[in-house]
Amino acid sequence: VDALKSKGYIVQAYPHNSSIDDYIIAIRRDQINLLHLQYEGALYPDVGKLVKLCRTLRSMAVKVVLTPHSEPPQLQQLKQSADLFIYHRQPQRLLSANTTVFPMGVPVYEPTDTRTTLRQKYGFNEENTILATIGFAFRWKQFPDTLRLLAPALKANPNLRVQILATNHGFSRQETEEQLQALRQVVSTESLHDSVWLSDGAFLSQTEMNDRLYISDLGY
Repeated sequence: VDALKSKGYIVQAYPHNSSIDDYIIAIRRDQINLLHLQYEGALYPDVGKLVKLCRTLRSMAVKVVLTPHSEPPQLQQLKQSADLFIYHRQPQRLLSANTTVFPMGVPVYEPTDTRTTLRQKYGFNEENTILATIGFAFRWKQFPDTLRLLAPALKANPNLRVQILATNHGFSRQETEEQLQALRQVVSTESLHDSVWLSDGAFLSQTEMNDRLYISDLGY
């Protein structure tokens, strides 16, 4: 984004849950001539709405680039509605003429200390078996329900621990905050304070996030 702005381009970000009319108004207002959409089924459950948006924008001479993170049954419709289709991995379905594979670079994590030392730093020991999960606290991820199902095992095994690195989402704050509150309620109701660590909606530093995942035994 900074590189584009330094060259004089206008760069805007739009929330995924706006109506088509709101998108059109904003894009016209900002004089956008290229729109890059990140497609994830959980964020765009109505593929028809997304296809309509793409076609409307193209009729306005706006170039549409679409990057999918999942492959819905209507994948071909999506491909036909975009000027360029970008994958970060080799797709399971056939490539089309307007599709390219552009691998996403992932930085290599180098532990900041030994696993034993890092466990001590974050309040764990070598006897602990640590389960970890990470992501925005969307309702569909069922973080509270999963923790409730884990409660009997956590109570039966004092060395079993859970780290929930769940965060708020800027455009869905009410939903994610409700889920975080439900997580707090499960911890309180099931008396899991000694077994569960919650990031409680906060964004951790990259170092702490990587460290906490590194010291875990299993992700879910």
